[in-house]
Amino acid sequence: MGVSVVIAFIIIIIAVAVGITFVLRESAGRINPLLAILSLLLAGCSAAFCAIGSTAGTVYAQSDGDPQETVRIFFDSVCSGDYPAAYGCLENYSSLGLENTPSAEVGELVYSALRDSYSYELQGPAAIDRLSAKQTVSFTCLDLRAMEADAEAETSKVLEKIVRSRPRKDIYDENNNYYPAVTEEAYRTAVTGILKNASAYYSTRELTVSLDYIDRRWLINADGSLMNALTGGTA
Repeated sequence: MGVSVVIAFIIIIIAVAVGITFVLRESAGRINPLLAILSLLLAGCSAAFCAIGSTAGTVYAQSDGDPQETVRIFFDSVCSGDYPAAYGCLENYSSLGLENTPSAEVGELVYSALRDSYSYELQGPAAIDRLSAKQTVSFTCLDLRAMEADAEAETSKVLEKIVRSRPRKDIYDENNNYYPAVTEEAYRTAVTGILKNASAYYSTRELTVSLDYIDRRWLINADGSLMNALTGGTA
């Protein structure tokens, strides 16, 4: 129900109450001109509010500020590694885990390259619909899926070189399997070589970032596409 309609009902109730009051007080049948005029004015106001409500519809809360500013702060903070500031722009997550560095040496190298690859550009103004908004963002980062496929192929090549250059006892265990240290070395060598040309694996995608106006500020509603982009396509 529209706000104007609710107000009209209240005014009608007041008008009726006033009318009853002056009727009861004027038991001799005389009409008090002042109270009669007041009742007519109140009734007229209620009719006016009903007319306004039928044409204006429901009144909605209004947002303030530019949602682009929240999007800009978020991506600037992600790119610079200021994760507390980035998470402060989110409505539905207190953390995305971006601050957690992998413990393995190779994982740390890859994650460092991923963070170094971050860049973004806002595409046009934000589209605002009352208390919601959408902002298109062009986001560039390392495509870990594409890089991983090449890393596997390169690891096989490195293993072949190791097999040809070292004694068999230093490569295989008693079950004729590679020693874990050998495969780890081959993978580390392959990834390190690929990362020297990391920019060849940069990928740019368009994201639609959704925002909601909550507690007098715009906040990002992080979804799967945003998470997938920030993790290089692995989420």
